[in-house]
Amino acid sequence: WDQVDSLTWSAIRQYVKGAYVGTHLSLTLAATGGPRLVKLRYARTLRHPDLELEQLRDRISEQIATRMQQEYARTGSVAWTPHLRFLREGLEYRAASLIGRRAPVLIPYSQIYGYDANAGIFNLWIHGRKKPLARENVNVPNFFPGYFLLVRLLDRRPSEAETHVTS
Repeated sequence: WDQVDSLTWSAIRQYVKGAYVGTHLSLTLAATGGPRLVKLRYARTLRHPDLELEQLRDRISEQIATRMQQEYARTGSVAWTPHLRFLREGLEYRAASLIGRRAPVLIPYSQIYGYDANAGIFNLWIHGRKKPLARENVNVPNFFPGYFLLVRLLDRRPSEAETHVTS
């Protein structure tokens, strides 16, 4: 698994006439270690969660996140998704517009106060805004590895108590 460069995960709940019939899982792994791209795809509709498959997704995501973090430490920049990029100064985001994408916005890590994924959409909130500043589909390549890297980078931030020291 340490040769995998890209992981794409999709889990879509399916309903027929309002009744849950299962979740369609799709996992795509890609490796470019050799002269050509090699992909491994797995898709199945399951009625109950497959914890082993989710653990595999997380294990591979952690390995890719570690390599992303090494590149980030070396160069100061690493792509997360086509619309998000980690920079030393913060997270760069290119929001959707009616035609293409808007100019990049730099979100300092110190301004991020919350994030979640709901109904297949990742939301990122910053201080001073009621709506999420960044939104991204979770089923794009390397979303999950980048998510693990985001958590690592935000965990290294000084806590509120450390940044507001009173004498």
